[in-house]
Amino acid sequence: MQNSLNSTQVASSFARAKNTYKQNAIIQEKMRFVLIEMLKKYGQKHFSEVFEFGVGNGEFSEILQANFSYKTYIANDINPLQCLPNPKKSTLFKQAINFTKLAKFDSVEIFDMNDLQKQEIFKKRFDLIASNACLQWLDTPQILTQLSQMLKPNALLCLSTFGKQNLRELAQLASISLEYLTLKDIEKNLRESLDILELKEDIETLDFGSSIGVFRHIKKSGANGLKSHQSKLNKKLLSEYQARFGGRISYHPIYILARKRA
Repeated sequence: MQNSLNSTQVASSFARAKNTYKQNAIIQEKMRFVLIEMLKKYGQKHFSEVFEFGVGNGEFSEILQANFSYKTYIANDINPLQCLPNPKKSTLFKQAINFTKLAKFDSVEIFDMNDLQKQEIFKKRFDLIASNACLQWLDTPQILTQLSQMLKPNALLCLSTFGKQNLRELAQLASISLEYLTLKDIEKNLRESLDILELKEDIETLDFGSSIGVFRHIKKSGANGLKSHQSKLNKKLLSEYQARFGGRISYHPIYILARKRA
């Protein structure tokens, strides 16, 4: 598996950040709009069957639904505390659920996407599968293969993730990192069954003024579920980070738009 993460730990990190994520996930917000603009370039305004995974609080869902029409919209998240106002044990909700002002879903399925192949939804076929800033938490090669199987002929896969330079300051200082793929790795996986329409990357650097500002940002955006090979945050780490990087932290977004071969 690409990322040997504890799914419970990741889910807990995002659950704790559910009320602070939107204000602090600055790069992820930009990424939503890049994905929308990519989709708009190809002229399709309506999708019959849509599947979005890793919906979190539904910010990307709202924008996607505001820009494109659809017949059926199925959502997924690992954490019911984030995506449902009244969590239940059932894994499938048949009724429409509105948990944000705009986003509406025909059903919401709660499961770890690394277990996708075990779910009933894996047998369904979609016109659009989309996700923003979730793929990096998963076994990316495996998930890309499985998602391609869930697409109808000529259907679209629209995703964003992060590359190897993501949070590079943390990786250099404290060995805190996911096992990110390169753009070439992703391209190789996609080309097995999909035609790549767009595949691009960028580097963005934010400055929070101090090392404590950086770690506060990471915690409030839910990304502190990262795998760490060292001890928890301490004064020494904060001091070393401040000396080397000040309040800077880098992000490496990657954007994917591909079409299933007919």
